[in-house]
Amino acid sequence: MSKKVKEVSELDKQKERAAKFMKNFQATNKLASVLTESRLSNIRDYISTGSFALNRVVSGSYFKGWPNNRIMALAGPSGVGKSFICMSTAREAQKKGWQVAYFDSENAIDSNFARNLGVDPDIMFHIPVKSITDFRNQAVKLMREWRSNPDTADIPIILFCDSIGGLVGSKELADTEKEKTAADMGQRAKELRACARVLTMECAEHEIPLIVTNHTYEIQNIMGAPTIKMSGGEGFVYATSGIVILQNKIIKETDGKDSEGRTVTKKEASIIIATSDKNRLVPLGNRGYMYVDFKKGVNPLYGMLDDAIEHGFIEQRGAWYTIKDKDGNEINKTQKKNMYKKDIWLPILKDLNEKVEESYKYSTFTGDEETLFLLDDDEVKEGELSKENK
Repeated sequence: MSKKVKEVSELDKQKERAAKFMKNFQATNKLASVLTESRLSNIRDYISTGSFALNRVVSGSYFKGWPNNRIMALAGPSGVGKSFICMSTAREAQKKGWQVAYFDSENAIDSNFARNLGVDPDIMFHIPVKSITDFRNQAVKLMREWRSNPDTADIPIILFCDSIGGLVGSKELADTEKEKTAADMGQRAKELRACARVLTMECAEHEIPLIVTNHTYEIQNIMGAPTIKMSGGEGFVYATSGIVILQNKIIKETDGKDSEGRTVTKKEASIIIATSDKNRLVPLGNRGYMYVDFKKGVNPLYGMLDDAIEHGFIEQRGAWYTIKDKDGNEINKTQKKNMYKKDIWLPILKDLNEKVEESYKYSTFTGDEETLFLLDDDEVKEGELSKENK
C-alpha cells in the first residue's frame, strides 16, 4: 500500500521560497531575516522597572517592563524621580545577572545613592559624559566591545543615559573651551538626531536596551490644560520605542532646621503619575501610579488597586477592601493602610496579570468585514468626525 503524499499548501511553498531567498540575501546583509526570526525587532527578554504599575504602562504586563533591544525614555521635570526609577531598574537588572552601565551627564548618582536603593555599585559601570558625540561614541564602543569579548559576549547588559538633556553639542563644548558664549541649538538638535539614529540600530543589533532620561516642556492649550512633551527635539522622540511622561505630587513633607537654624521643608515621599506618551509595544493610553519614598525608593506594589477593582479581584466597601480569587471567593480582607503588603497581592497577582495583559493586547486582524469597520456611523459622517469628537 503506497503512502499518501502530503499536500503542500501555497503558503508553505511561499515560506520555502522566502527562506531560500533570504539565506542567499544574508550574504550581503547578515542582519536580514524573515520577521519571525529577526533578533533586531523581536523582543526576547524584559527588565522590570521595579514597579508593577510602571511595567504595565511600558509593556502591558506586570511581569515585563523595558524590552531588551530598544531605546526607551523617561521624561519629566527635575526632581520627579527619574533617577530613582533608573536605579530601581538597575537593581532588578542586577538580580537577573545583567551588567549595568550608567552614562551620567548630570552627576545624578553616587555609590551611596545606588547602595541605598539596592544596587551594588561595585559591579556597576559609571561613565561620565559631557557631549552628545562623547556619549554616542562611548556607548557604541562599549556595546561592540562587550559583545565581541568572549568573556562578556553572552552576558546581558543594560545602558542608561541620565540625561540626554544634560549633554551639550560639540559647538557648545568648543565655545566653552574658547570662553565664547554663543550657542547653536540647531547644531545640537542635528547631533541628537544623528546620535539617536546610530544608537537605535546598535541597540537592536546587539540586543542591548538603552534607557534615557530627559526633561519636559509644556505646550499651552487655549481650551484646556497644557500638553506635556519630552524636550530635546525630534531625534530621540522618533528613535525611542516608548516615552513615559512623569509628573509627581508630593504627599509627605516635614519641616526642620538647617545648620543655620532656618526652617526648611524636606520632601519625603511622592506619588508619581506615569503616562505613556509613545509606545510601540502596546496600545497608547496607559497610565499608572507609583509611590516613591525618597529614602527607600519605589514601592513595587503600589498602583495596582484600580486594576484589581476593575477586574473583580478586590471589592471596596467603605474603608474595607475584600480580596477575592479568580472564582470570586474571598481570601482576605483589610483596610487601605495595609493594602500594599505582599500577602495581599501575591495570591492574586498572576491571575490579575492575565486579565491586564488581555486588556492591553492589540486586536487580531482576521480579514472579516466586521474587523475592518472601525468607526460607527454616529462617529463619522461623510469621512468627518462628528461634532462631539472634534
